[in-house]
Amino acid sequence: MLLNTDFVFGVFIIFIGLAVDTIGWKIHKQILPVSGLVIGLVVGDFVGSQVLNLDNILLRILILATSCITFFIIFFVYVRISISVTSGIVGALIVSGFTSSRTITEWTLNYAIFQTNYNYSALLIAFAISSYVGYRFFKLGYIILSTGIGSILVAYGGIISGMWTYSFLGIFLLLSLFLGVIMQLSQEGVIRERRLQTKEFKYCPNCGKLIESNSVVCSNCGSPLLAEDK
Repeated sequence: MLLNTDFVFGVFIIFIGLAVDTIGWKIHKQILPVSGLVIGLVVGDFVGSQVLNLDNILLRILILATSCITFFIIFFVYVRISISVTSGIVGALIVSGFTSSRTITEWTLNYAIFQTNYNYSALLIAFAISSYVGYRFFKLGYIILSTGIGSILVAYGGIISGMWTYSFLGIFLLLSLFLGVIMQLSQEGVIRERRLQTKEFKYCPNCGKLIESNSVVCSNCGSPLLAEDK
């Protein structure tokens, strides 16, 4: 029995998403263009299929290519904006999974054709709030980028493979986002402890942030370090 092509492709995308969730923050230079391409695909597909309602496949491909190239350049040049946009897109996708509805527009011999009805006001509010959070806490940078992109890939991979439908997009985005944050924070904690064990770093007694062991002034809060703190 041959495996369904969509199922295999969807599972492949899920594994890529889990890989990005796990190691994305370790490959800083590579995760930026990857994030730009993924966000470009999501935005381009939404504009072509939902906003403009295009049936011409060549125009859809042109919009996808233009969107991917645009976001690729923006993400590569402006890191803080890339974090903000990624956070906003993830927030909007999560909300769309809970507020959108689908109606049957046409029947064929083998399956029904659905049309997704979006609550655009809810999407805009979610995008604005999530973008602000991403922009405000941009120091979390690559964790936001990799967990956001990873969760998008996992959620859409499940839809493509047929494991779940668009109605469950918000739920699986939240689950994969939560899983990615847990994995990355746990790895970061291990690395921090290893640095402390090698005595290359220490914690500031005033603010509790990690600093170099030979520092005389905390680089985070500016407090002078006493001799016994060194």
